[in-house]
Parts: sequence; C-alpha cells; structure tokens
Amino acid sequence: VAPSEKRGEFTSQPLVSEGSRLLINAQTDAGGSLRVAVQDAEGNTLPGFSLEDCLPFSGDRVVHEVRWRRARLEEVNCRVIRLRMVLEGAQLYTFRIAS
Repeated sequence: VAPSEKRGEFTSQPLVSEGSRLLINAQTDAGGSLRVAVQDAEGNTLPGFSLEDCLPFSGDRVVHEVRWRRARLEEVNCRVIRLRMVLEGAQLYTFRIAS
C-alpha cells in the first residue's frame, strides 16, 4: 500500500504548552512523513506553525524534535494550544512538550 493511501490526522485536545520543544516517537514507511501544525485553542493555525511550515519527519526515531521553518515552540510557551498532526504512511507512538 502506498504511503498516500495510509493517511491519517488528528488534533489534540487543548493543552498548555509548557516547554520549548515538541518531541515525538514515530516511524514512517519509505516515502512516508509526519507533519505538525500548532493551533490556538479555537483551532486556528498560528502564523509560522502551519503544516507547510513544518519540516516533515521521516524515518524511525524514538526521540525526534519537530521543527518549523521560521517559528520556535518557545514562542507559544504558557499558551493554550492544539497540535494538528498529519501522518502519511507513518505511525506516531508518543509526543510530548519538553524544556
């Protein structure tokens, strides 16, 4: 099955961002990817944190820091946010916000 046929996404419940790094434990198939958008509590994507701004993850890592092209997670520290994750041919095992 091609990675594009194994696509899924979810949006987290609102959470308080208490840290400067989003860490994931994930694995992708060949050609697969995982991207994350950061949204406000109402579900609006924050500037600089869109799916297109996210550097896509691919591979197999127990700890990988999600990054965006121009924005840093510490910019939203102590704010209520949601995380929208889009997986194509990927499995996400855990995620956490850390210092």
